[in-house]
Order: sequence, then C-alpha cells, then structure tokens
Amino acid sequence: MTGFRLNAIALTGSLVLSLVGCGDDPMMMEEPPAPVATVPDHPACDTVRDWNGGWVAAEERVLELVNEHRATGYNCDTEGNFGPAPALTMQLHLRCAARIHSQDMVDRGFFDHTNPDGEGPGGRIDRTEYPTRGYGENIYFGSPRAADAVQAWMESDGHCRNIMDPDFDIIGVGRDETHWTQVFGIRR
Repeated sequence: MTGFRLNAIALTGSLVLSLVGCGDDPMMMEEPPAPVATVPDHPACDTVRDWNGGWVAAEERVLELVNEHRATGYNCDTEGNFGPAPALTMQLHLRCAARIHSQDMVDRGFFDHTNPDGEGPGGRIDRTEYPTRGYGENIYFGSPRAADAVQAWMESDGHCRNIMDPDFDIIGVGRDETHWTQVFGIRR
C-alpha cells in the first residue's frame, strides 16, 4: 500500500498544498487517530455519545469564548463586577448532562431548566453519577453560532454570573441544533 503526506507551504499570502507519495515506508504511514471520547462511558450518556462533529466543535468554541471572558473579567451589572477567573475545563460527565438537556429540549419542544417530567440540572448531573459540590446551568435557544450564544449569556446578568463565578472550575457544554446548555460545576 502506498502512503501519502500532505505538505502545506504559504507563499506570499497564498496556501499551496501538495500531496507527496511516501512509498511503502511503514514509518511514513499513519494510523487514523483514535476517536476522542466527548462524554464518559456511562449508560446515561449513550444517546448523546455519537454527536454531530459540527456541534462538538461548537461546544469547544463556547469553552474558548467563555475562558476568554474569564481571563479578562466582566461586569455582570446587577450580579457584580467580576475580575479575572481561572479557565474552566471541559468535564465529560457535565458535558453529557448538558447534551442530554439540549437534546431533550429539541425532541420535546420546550425551553426551560426543568424538563416536562420535573427533572432539573441536579437530576441530570446525578444520572451521570458525577459528584459535584455545586452546579449552575445556562440555556440558550436561537442562533447555531457559539459566539451568539455566549454573547447572549454575557448580556444576561444571571447567566453572566454563572460564567464568571470563580468557584466554578469545570463546565460541560451541549449543543443540539439551535439549543445550547452549559452546566457548571465545582470539582470534588
């Protein structure tokens, strides 16, 4: 089997791509990367495990944007003026809980922190068996763009407080179509 390597060279503002044959040299052939788990191997997460790649990228972009705000500080008006806070890290159990909620809102056509069965954020986190010391949740419906969701949260005092709260150190983000959920937590 013949392998190939892709070379990219920038020339005066243009990107030139070339495909270079690597022969049968086993050192030049690469195995495809192993899939990276985006939720834990837990039965509660089975319905949100195989997620749309674009949605996964958007979830990661929300984390980046949130951490940019946390790095500089933000005035959340009635909820206070927050100085810089440490970056959040994506926690897979919380991401599962966030995806479960976003998917549920799409599937059952509602927009609320509590689903039609009466389950709220704490119940969704408990389903994943993650022991957090505290949590918060933000939801958004509208644009499919991560930047629009984060901007809407930053312009809402209570949502902004959740994002800027220095006690929160982990987050899970779930996007399904145009429904977004952020679940914040405190690591044990």
